[in-house]
Amino acid sequence: MNLATSRATVEYDPDATTVRDLMSRVKDIGYGTIGTGAAYIYSVAATLFPQVFAGTIGAGTASMSGMGTDQKMVPVYFEAASVIIALILLGRLLEARAKGQTGEAIRGLLRLQPKTARVIRTTEGSEREQDIPVEEVIPGDIVVLRPGEKVPVDGTITEGASAIDESMLTGESLPVEKSKGDAVFAATINKTGSVQFEATKVGRDTALQQIVRMVQDAQGATCPRFRPLQSNSRRRSRASSPSLAE
Repeated sequence: MNLATSRATVEYDPDATTVRDLMSRVKDIGYGTIGTGAAYIYSVAATLFPQVFAGTIGAGTASMSGMGTDQKMVPVYFEAASVIIALILLGRLLEARAKGQTGEAIRGLLRLQPKTARVIRTTEGSEREQDIPVEEVIPGDIVVLRPGEKVPVDGTITEGASAIDESMLTGESLPVEKSKGDAVFAATINKTGSVQFEATKVGRDTALQQIVRMVQDAQGATCPRFRPLQSNSRRRSRASSPSLAE
């Protein structure tokens, strides 16, 4: 253990003990846990007033007798504190950059969905087509889709036939022929004919929203293969610089 930087490398069995128990045991035998800030302050004080710390230096510490003085060299830890802080901040910078790129991808997916939908509603005893916000579409609504329009919600075609561009969903560059009974998905593009379909999934239940949700979940998840490494890294960072790791 380095008392100036409070860095320690400990191998232990997680089933037998915990990091909290280890740190508690270290404190019980008389050692405290300090961070990189304390290491830097100690180093500044040791540089400016080495005589204050000379009495605490062990017998094995090198002296400066070859330079015309018998004063012992007081160790400082500027580089250790700087490297620890730099590595932690670099990791956070890379993580923030990756999250920013993922966030832009999510916003791009959300922009694919149209803002309005044309549905058939009964008004004053007669059925009429109405343009409403896509958030107001409910399962069972009959949605009218014209050539060139985007599908607002997931549904099943009840009338008509067309070719639907599903490249944003499947990666297939050629439009897929759709007819009565076939499923259509939000954000795909109607190419040729006019169709009517019954809304089956709206809001957060659509395939598009499920893709967005999976991307968001993947953003904060860790690959199972690297989970032990991340856990070990966090344990080491807490031991070396608690003030930054938390």
